[in-house]
Amino acid sequence: MNYCIIMPRLARDNNASYAFPVGIAYVSSSLKATKRNVITYNLNYKDGTTEELLRNLIQEHDIDVIASGGLTFQYPELREIFELSKKIKPDITTWVGGGIITASPIPAMEALEYADYGMIGEGEITICELAEAMEGKRTFESVDGLIYRKLDTNEWHITNPRQEIQDLDSIPFPDYEGFEYEKLLDKANFELSGEDCGMVSFSRSCPFNCTFCFHPSGSKYRKRSLKSILEEIDYLIEKYNIKSLYISDELFALRAEDFDAFCTAMIERKLDYMISLRVDMVNQDMIYKLKESGCRYVGFGLESADNTILQSMRKHITVEQIEIALEMCRKANLHTQGNFIFGDEAETVETYKNTLSWWKKHPEYTIKLGYITVYPGSILYKNAVKKGIIKDEVEFIRQGCPQINVSKLTEEEYRKMMLEISIAINKGVDKLTDAQIEYSRSGLANIHASCPHCGHKNVWNDREVFRPISKMTCENCKSLIDAYAVEYIDKKVFEKNFKKISSYRTGMWGIINPVEALYEYMPEAWKENFYLIDSANKKQGLELHGKTIYSPNIVEEKQLELIIITFTSVSSASIYQMINEKYPSVKRILFIGDFLDPNLSL
Repeated sequence: MNYCIIMPRLARDNNASYAFPVGIAYVSSSLKATKRNVITYNLNYKDGTTEELLRNLIQEHDIDVIASGGLTFQYPELREIFELSKKIKPDITTWVGGGIITASPIPAMEALEYADYGMIGEGEITICELAEAMEGKRTFESVDGLIYRKLDTNEWHITNPRQEIQDLDSIPFPDYEGFEYEKLLDKANFELSGEDCGMVSFSRSCPFNCTFCFHPSGSKYRKRSLKSILEEIDYLIEKYNIKSLYISDELFALRAEDFDAFCTAMIERKLDYMISLRVDMVNQDMIYKLKESGCRYVGFGLESADNTILQSMRKHITVEQIEIALEMCRKANLHTQGNFIFGDEAETVETYKNTLSWWKKHPEYTIKLGYITVYPGSILYKNAVKKGIIKDEVEFIRQGCPQINVSKLTEEEYRKMMLEISIAINKGVDKLTDAQIEYSRSGLANIHASCPHCGHKNVWNDREVFRPISKMTCENCKSLIDAYAVEYIDKKVFEKNFKKISSYRTGMWGIINPVEALYEYMPEAWKENFYLIDSANKKQGLELHGKTIYSPNIVEEKQLELIIITFTSVSSASIYQMINEKYPSVKRILFIGDFLDPNLSL
């Protein structure tokens, strides 16, 4: 049989970067290890429509089984793969795995509609046993961790749970080659140090169970040996010449003796790297060792600056511990990143104001703001279903897990909180000297400026200028520079270009920080006639500086011709695709950064 594993689209265009989904690469390497005929295909960086690409792929290789997978937010891309595959070859068999199935198996299969078999939990062993069942070597019932529709009853059937893989060293390294990893490295734009940044997973799951979180890789925390980890890092250095490393674990944790050995190994390999830690597991000596070994910044799970909310979230940390950990990093000149997310079940006006107040008092830490998304599988999700807040689980997935209010806030208070957070802008602490912004491509720009710490002249390519904070690493002193790049754009060019939208019925999609930046830094542009659009129904109907925020229905209602997307990141891929497919009146889609292009023609 001919098996094909497809990586869904994650990059919004052929020039954009994305976070490599290591899970599907692990599953691929496991199936390939059985010596079956396995074809891998990465839909990213391919010209042509998804249908054209799949048709050529399926017909050229006479594919019998199409497999794909991902997280719940990738639902539109996954459904498209399976629907088109069935259209091209009606008797093809379709498999799906990943967090979307593990989190909520039956609703996800109902929503995907065209998937025949779903793999619940870790897929490395399941996919091999499923192949045996396809080949008649065993029954489907005997494959643990499977969901499929029984032919006699037409009802979904779930087999015995799949036991979590205890020995992670036994799994082959991810199938980097099969998914053209080198193409991603050419474009990767991690905040760590630009291109050639590899990504490695040291462990699976997390020993904690925060209410907003779901662990698609299992409930038990398991770690790889340091030997296995270093072998994979060395492979990436030798094969792909990586210069830096992003450790993608939910939690970085090594034994004391392994920690020292890891730091020594990173010094020997001369790699910059980034990790994620808990604020209650660090000490000053550990922070200094991380800094000395090449760690450039640490991600902390902060979530709130109110102890009531932290307790409700089951974070098992306090604001005081947050402050101590951040100060230790600051003392060592080790940069940090983290998020405050609003909308917990215990959230009130007082608690969210407390967090926002703390955030405003500490701009030196450049913490990002966001809202809790109630993802399937999380405690918040289960509670929302139980309370009837989520009435239709299938529709919830189809709608992309829309923002819902599970807090103690009234609907009006919740809407006001969302808008207040959306327009809050952290301007950072670093001021760039002799800065110049040069438009590069697809809403992105190159930033030329001297490092405020050592004076070295840097060029940071393909940056999202309208982000609240641009994190940039100095190539000389390796300091992480936090700056608000929009301050340095050529406003005359931007406003001149923006005036051109007057010839079109225009909408601006995504009422997030870049929109507030437009109002603050280009007030003349704000006076132009355009509609504000946001998918979050909690924002719809509110006014932002005299302009009403509408739902996406306004595109069809007003037959809008031009859409300006404010998300200039991977998150815009599905929005871009949806606009193209759903709204025929739209003749042109631009990113807000495109208005920096002195040669922009409309």
